[in-house]
Amino acid sequence: MANTFFKPKDGYLADCMPFYHKGVFYIFYLKDYHDKEKYPEGVSWNLACTKDFIHFEDKGEVLKHHGKNDQDLYLYTGCVTEREDIYHMFYVSHNPYFPQQGKPRQGICHAISTDLLHWNRCPEDDFFSSGSEYEIDDWRDPLVFWNEEEKRYWMLFAAKRVSGPPKGRGVTALAVSSDLIHWEICDPIYDSGRYIVPECPDMFCIGEWWYLIFSEFSDEFMTRYRMAKSPYGPWIEPEKDTFDGRAFYAAKTCEADGSRYLLGWNPTRKGNTDFGDWEWGGSLIVHKLFQRPDGTLGVSLIKELTESFTKNIEINIQDTYLGSVDMEGDGFVVNGESTLSTVNLGKMPEAGIISLDYEVYDEKGGFGLWIRGSEDFEEGYYFRIEPHKQRVVMDMWPRDRITDPVQISGRDTNPYRPGLYQMILPDVCEKGHIEFIFDDSVGVLYLTDGTALNTRMYSLKGENWGVFTRNTKVLFSNIQLRTIESLG
Repeated sequence: MANTFFKPKDGYLADCMPFYHKGVFYIFYLKDYHDKEKYPEGVSWNLACTKDFIHFEDKGEVLKHHGKNDQDLYLYTGCVTEREDIYHMFYVSHNPYFPQQGKPRQGICHAISTDLLHWNRCPEDDFFSSGSEYEIDDWRDPLVFWNEEEKRYWMLFAAKRVSGPPKGRGVTALAVSSDLIHWEICDPIYDSGRYIVPECPDMFCIGEWWYLIFSEFSDEFMTRYRMAKSPYGPWIEPEKDTFDGRAFYAAKTCEADGSRYLLGWNPTRKGNTDFGDWEWGGSLIVHKLFQRPDGTLGVSLIKELTESFTKNIEINIQDTYLGSVDMEGDGFVVNGESTLSTVNLGKMPEAGIISLDYEVYDEKGGFGLWIRGSEDFEEGYYFRIEPHKQRVVMDMWPRDRITDPVQISGRDTNPYRPGLYQMILPDVCEKGHIEFIFDDSVGVLYLTDGTALNTRMYSLKGENWGVFTRNTKVLFSNIQLRTIESLG
């Protein structure tokens, strides 16, 4: 297995707090072990450093949680910023037992450092909701940055109003400060009335546009964004307001040498089976953000990962299932206009990148990649682009058979994995480029319109891959499969 998607050796990575400094990405992250019996209760801040998102140095724990009688039993999401050569960490202290004692469940805390590795708490700076406007138990995920126009620091954080519809009281709250110690609570920046709590806020500016990113679990588990000409709004909800699907959460950004990166995590599934519940924590996923001419945002595969897969694997048509295949230039046309036509292009390694171009002759059906398939075409994962529905979905066959010896209650027979879909823009319904990067159980699909789709792949163990069409006709060309030299 390659180290394409970072995770700590003895656990799993959850929310990331990235900070870029002098050519190094300092990725502060929350860590879970998925083993409550072996490890004590609580969550600490950990740190991994990298210059290229390929080679990581895991520094381990840098801010340790305390016990069940302390406010900071769980240290949750926050940020790191710099002021006059001093680094400031803002984080959430969380104790789920405190509400029973009449104490706040959550508070925002402060720590400082001179080297980003060793941190000193500043308990005198902790602050909590007064309970008059916002609930005392939802007060979390601080993001702090210098607002150049106002010459003061802004803190965005997730909060919930004390009144209103239960599922719509969540806001992105705002506090301001001149010294990073004393904070004045202002009116919320974003109050849509739609979310329980919009978590993990992030804000930045590119050109004339301001962007607000948050993650929500009210409608779906998704990371979304809004855009405006002012950091105060009014906020526009773009037609496509997500970057990725269910398997990408709590994403935050950092800017490095003129590029901006979006860091989130791909969760594991209970029992390492495709039918297990999503778990908290998994592997690091990094997208590169880009701005379209209309100001909307998209994501792409970072070049560092692309360039790490240097060994080309020869591709030949091994077999086909139904339909017809006609060679055309450096590619071939797969005709499945009245059926499902699948083409086996050979064996796939444990880790690699598949890339190809496509052109659609008829937009009434679906087409895409067939992954980890069996030689008899009876099994496989499908990334299916559906132009007529303007979406891409992750599917699998068989859908209703549990192939692992883990007892999971309820079988999912939906036509695609719940949440593993993304809306696509009209341009890629006709032609476009696909990149699919995979390593062990993690796979990420990228389309040229700036859409990404993360997934986990556990249960099916086939070694074959290829393309397919269903009720349509598609030209596939410029097909490549690359792996890492050491993987053979």
